[in-house]
Amino acid sequence: MDIARVILILLEVLVLFNLLIVVHELGHFLAARWRGLYIEKFGVWFGKPLWKKTINGVQYSLGSLPFGGFVALPQLAPMDIIEGKA
Repeated sequence: MDIARVILILLEVLVLFNLLIVVHELGHFLAARWRGLYIEKFGVWFGKPLWKKTINGVQYSLGSLPFGGFVALPQLAPMDIIEGKA
């Protein structure tokens, strides 16, 4: 197997993994909206935000590390505890 094929496979895995994360977190987001919970933040990827925008009171962001995602629901746990600031 040549190196180009290995790189292509790794990129495909990374794209599919991140697509699954977005769908998963979107499920949390939609379920919270359906239940009437306040959503503070919706983020894909972690790290320092490369992009963020607030729409209808929800801060949407795209982080700099292409792993993971989150939906911040302050009713369940304060973000200071989640981010390690408390």
